[in-house]
Amino acid sequence: MVDNPSRWPAVYVLASALAGSVLGSAARHERRWPVGSRAMMVAVGLVAWVAADVGPTMAWWQAQSLPRGRLDREQFRALDGALDRNRLHPDLWLRRAEHFGADGGSLEDHAEAREAAERAVRLQPADATFRWGLARVEGRACLGLLRDRATCERAALAFEEAFARSPYDPRILLDAAEFRLATGDATEAARLAERALGVEPNAAAGMLILAEALVARGPGAEDRVSGLVTEATRVSRDERASARENRYSAELLALDPDRLDRIRAGLAGATRPAAEAER
Repeated sequence: MVDNPSRWPAVYVLASALAGSVLGSAARHERRWPVGSRAMMVAVGLVAWVAADVGPTMAWWQAQSLPRGRLDREQFRALDGALDRNRLHPDLWLRRAEHFGADGGSLEDHAEAREAAERAVRLQPADATFRWGLARVEGRACLGLLRDRATCERAALAFEEAFARSPYDPRILLDAAEFRLATGDATEAARLAERALGVEPNAAAGMLILAEALVARGPGAEDRVSGLVTEATRVSRDERASARENRYSAELLALDPDRLDRIRAGLAGATRPAAEAER
């Protein structure tokens, strides 16, 4: 892994070799290195250790205090400082992408966000987190700034590539379903939500996304939509303790009140014509 130089064995092999050469005792017939040379080797070892271990560790701790998304000037300066100390940590680049890719940015901001997200992916290509981050950057641009087909297709592909690397995390599919729903593709949104529920059947958030997608597709699924809302409410209530244990459970069990309102409004709109026809 390239994101944590302190794990590189060569750093500690170098430090051990230098320390041994400095501290070891020489045989009587062997000439010891001058004190100045040994001191220089110690200094080289210390510099290598600080650069490869202390600096990256400080950068990681510095970044943990920062929020995700758009940063203020001081926070962005702190992130830049962390990147100066460790330019090989993909999460630092993802944080930079999240800053520039937040809603309301310019074309230049999107270019910065995309470049940073792609760099995070290159640094750790097997980790779904960073492809997921790239998908979100492209998705925001698709829905807001650019609104072009190529950007939307890149976002959809990045979501699929992220899930392929983490096939037991339904949150990626639910994020992709929300993206598709926002683009107006309710059929694909419903398919993605169904896939997510196949991975985690008790994902209350997924039930609501599926319900909203079914409402958006048009009349005919009112009974199923009502059942999904009822089940999501029950699961979220019954699993409340799990939601407090970890972020994963909290995200999957959360009920979005705005989404609930949209679903109920859609159900009311679908049932009203049927009631009027019966009269």
